[in-house]
Amino acid sequence: MRRRWSRPLVAVAAAAALAACATATLRDLDRMKQLSAAGDAAAVAATAVDCRGGPGCAQAHAIRADACLDLAGDAAVEARAEPAACARTGYDRALAALADHADPRLDAARLEAQRLEAIRLERDAVGLDRGLALNDTLAGRAAAFEAAGGAPGTAAFYAANATSFAVAFGEPAAPCARLAEAAAAAARAEAGSADAVAQLRRDIANLARLEGCAG
Repeated sequence: MRRRWSRPLVAVAAAAALAACATATLRDLDRMKQLSAAGDAAAVAATAVDCRGGPGCAQAHAIRADACLDLAGDAAVEARAEPAACARTGYDRALAALADHADPRLDAARLEAQRLEAIRLERDAVGLDRGLALNDTLAGRAAAFEAAGGAPGTAAFYAANATSFAVAFGEPAAPCARLAEAAAAAARAEAGSADAVAQLRRDIANLARLEGCAG
């Protein structure tokens, strides 16, 4: 005779599974914090993080994403795609887990800004077709970030960067109008370094000259 599970037993089993998962996540989180404090980004990046929510989950994904982003930033361009993709997906999961379970130790705006940088690094390390697709993602994420009121100077930097990339490597209509938009965003831009902002503004001005844009 087929055995039937009662609803209370199923609920108890599900609760036990969730508790075990949370315990494993917190155990992994402690280890990842130790590795991160020791500066071992490669070991942190190699740690599997399987949780989707619950206590400590967003932190675990964020710590791994930060490690992957560090590796991507340190790598040569041709070796950057894999760690940058690791960072991008890690921030996706960290933000999703944070929406599921709030964590006062994490700043959603910082995670979003880091995700934008991960997308930019991955875009610049892949082939053109994939790069243009990632650039569309970057533009959309930057616009949503600015609309949500998160770090407008950072959002403006990535919006300007995405627009200039689209003009340089895509085939947009009205490139001069798009570059005027990029220049306006770049004027509001703030990023991790003043050099990066200055370079972005120079790149946009150079593109405008190449396109024969007035002014």
